[in-house]
Amino acid sequence: MTESNRNMQMVRLQKIVDFLSNSRYGYTVEQILQKLLDHGLTCTKRTIYRDLQALMSTGYPLKEDEVAHKWRIEAETKVGHAFQITPQALIGLYILKGIASPLMESPFAKDLIEFFNTIDSKVGEKGREYLDELSQAVHFSNGSTWGAGVSSEILQTIRLACTERQVLEVGYESTQGGKRVRKLGPQNIYFAQGSFYLIAEDMEESKVKTFALPRFSSAEMLDEEYLGQTVPPSQMLSNSFAVYMANEAEKVELIFDKDLALYIKERRWHDTQTLETRLDGRVCLKADLAITPDFIGWVMSFGDKVEVASPNILKDEIKRIVSNMLNRYAETKAS
Repeated sequence: MTESNRNMQMVRLQKIVDFLSNSRYGYTVEQILQKLLDHGLTCTKRTIYRDLQALMSTGYPLKEDEVAHKWRIEAETKVGHAFQITPQALIGLYILKGIASPLMESPFAKDLIEFFNTIDSKVGEKGREYLDELSQAVHFSNGSTWGAGVSSEILQTIRLACTERQVLEVGYESTQGGKRVRKLGPQNIYFAQGSFYLIAEDMEESKVKTFALPRFSSAEMLDEEYLGQTVPPSQMLSNSFAVYMANEAEKVELIFDKDLALYIKERRWHDTQTLETRLDGRVCLKADLAITPDFIGWVMSFGDKVEVASPNILKDEIKRIVSNMLNRYAETKAS
């Protein structure tokens, strides 16, 4: 089977599973054929019979009604020995493996590999063949790794401190303060933007901050109970674009050029956002957000394709950064 034919088969199989999953009573082969044609997929009844057999060979619980000759999916099936799998679980497994691949340099890599190997051993030879077929049709980008540089021992100590609410003494390197020992009141471990963070109270400053786990050089749980109030990250970072802590939110209004309209509209950038498409095709994004370095960097990543309508504090900061950039390149040219 050529790669093109494999891809077409994978598309058909996915559509057939979708049709049957959303039908209480199932469909005849003729009805499946018509639905595929309605979706622009040309094939024959013989092809559909082969596809149904292929799905059953990988563990899909398909059953044909002997009277109405309708095919339907039962609630669950067994693949291998005593292994329960629901419809579309093999596709879900493959997608989950792809999504988890950036974690292969994190402390969870060994556990993830063991987990997926255990499941793979249960799906049987036919199931593994089906997963191989999926790998020909569905691919994942080689993006940045997540959690790289995090020590498994330090992560375990921090996790226990959060659970048992014990004060931590850590070695930590920050961009402003350099390397030094700190006492922290741990609250939550938070995963965002491809890395792990500890949300904790800096006991010296009596202020809750986010600390990047790769910057920890040591962590020791002290025999001292942490008595501070724990706030969920979703509440603590509600005004933030990502992981920078901020108390005050601003009324942000950004206007994106027409050629970015679809890109902006197809994503949810913040829980408070609203989007408005203007008559000229530009898109206006409004949100209540703190003006933090990560948010400023995100806005500037769109270059001259975005205009800051408000607030003035964001306009002024971008002007300052652009001015510094121009001066730096002017100095480079002069030298």
